[in-house]
Amino acid sequence: NSIAYHGRIIKPSGQPFDPNSATLVLQIRSTGAEDCLMWEETYSNVDMSGTGGVFSLNLNSGTGSRTDGSGLTFAQVFGNYPTTTLTVPLANCAGGSNTITLTANSHRIARLRFKDSVMPSFEQTPDMAIAYVPFSIDSQKVGGFTPQNLLRVEDATGPQAAAAFSPADFLELQALI
Repeated sequence: NSIAYHGRIIKPSGQPFDPNSATLVLQIRSTGAEDCLMWEETYSNVDMSGTGGVFSLNLNSGTGSRTDGSGLTFAQVFGNYPTTTLTVPLANCAGGSNTITLTANSHRIARLRFKDSVMPSFEQTPDMAIAYVPFSIDSQKVGGFTPQNLLRVEDATGPQAAAAFSPADFLELQALI
C-alpha cells in the first residue's frame, strides 16, 4: 500500500522551487491536541530541475526513508475502524500526550518540509488536511475484520458465489456452532 502526494513549491519571490538536488520530508500527524508524528519519510537528492516546483512522492513505496520512530504500521496510521487508541514515543508529540484516539471520522495532517543544498535550514509548507481517499485502506477490511475472519464459500478454483442465508438457514448454522 502506498499513497501518492503531489504538490508544487513556490518560493516567496514567486519563482518555483526547482533545484537539481532537494531534500523533501513528508510527515503524517494526528489532528488532536496531542499533535503526534505518526509517519515520516525523507526523500533525498530529489531532482526538481525543470519541474516548475512540481513534485510527486509515494509514501510507503520504498523510495523514501522512514524516519519517524513511531513504530506504527501504515495500516495503523491510516485506519479509522474500529475506534482505536495508539501510543507513540512522547518525543513524537508536540501536545504533551503520546496517546492518539482514532474514530471513524478522524483526520490526519500532511506536513511537508523542504531544503536544497544552499538553504541553511528546512522550510515548511502550510499543513494540509488529508481527505478521505487515503482512508480507503479500511476497505481492505469489513467492519474491522480481515478476509480470514469472514465466512466464505471456496473450492479448489477459488472463492465462489453463495446464496444469501434465510433466517432459518442462519439459525441452523448457529445450531451447528
